[in-house]
Amino acid sequence: MGSRMGSIFHNDLRISNCLIDRFENHTGEVCGLEWRSDGLQLASGGNDNVVNIWDSRLTSNAIHTKTAHSAAVKALAWCPTQLSLLASGGGSACKKIHFWNTNTGNRVNTIDTESQVSSLTWGYSNGIGKEIVSTHGFPHNEVSVYSYPTLQKTGVIMNAHEGRILNSQLSPNGTVLATLGSDENLKFWKLFDEPPMEKDTTPSRIEKVIR
Repeated sequence: MGSRMGSIFHNDLRISNCLIDRFENHTGEVCGLEWRSDGLQLASGGNDNVVNIWDSRLTSNAIHTKTAHSAAVKALAWCPTQLSLLASGGGSACKKIHFWNTNTGNRVNTIDTESQVSSLTWGYSNGIGKEIVSTHGFPHNEVSVYSYPTLQKTGVIMNAHEGRILNSQLSPNGTVLATLGSDENLKFWKLFDEPPMEKDTTPSRIEKVIR
């Protein structure tokens, strides 16, 4: 969890002394945290306009500190099919989505959304492939969908809420986006197709016996 003082506390609630580590590199409130799916890297965003990338095995210092945003960074999303790809979104004075290669620390793409970025989520559509959806606050309060890596806008829901969108979450099957707005409404949007299942090439026990 992140604190207003800029500290990040790594807790394991399965044990009595649950604090197992502490990350220190933000000078403002921590307002975004996202673990990579393999648990090896943590992304943090702060009111200091900074994105930090941490290696869970080397916690004394951030492995990358990125200062490309000009506003607080709340929105963070790891690509599920490309583990080293991270998207980060800036607040109302920034309005940009930056894409990072977290192995090298290099910025690989940028989108100027012209609106406060409040959340980011990766998805998949048939015929298009990998996409990223961004939700927004002022001035548009919209939901936008972009293909990746072409960055072409493939869809938009204008004025999705009467107030700014605070956050979003994708359904377990990856097709429906839930958005929460400052208008106190929770809305559901069918945006994506189910991603194709990866074929398991591991021989079954029966095949092993036959061989």
